[in-house]
Amino acid sequence: MILKNQNAGQIFLIKDVPEKVDCENCKVCMRLRLMEMGLMPGSLIELTKHQAGLWIVNLLSNSGQVESTIALREEEAERIILEDESCSINFEPYY
Repeated sequence: MILKNQNAGQIFLIKDVPEKVDCENCKVCMRLRLMEMGLMPGSLIELTKHQAGLWIVNLLSNSGQVESTIALREEEAERIILEDESCSINFEPYY
């Protein structure tokens, strides 16, 4: 399933933030950067919108309150595997 703007307002559980298939051991690892921003497996997020090539994402507390809001570039968002109640999905922008 590809996420579209109609997914705005939906809440997802982060299933995984996997390493790149051919890990290049970059000086600034995108996976670690995402995890430092709070995008950890088991975290809840709410998609608010996709605009100008950016996903606007709310990081939620366990009680569902917004703890922070971040913007993710498409290449960052594509690295996150989300899970809703029915299945796992890739976090890919819709064009």
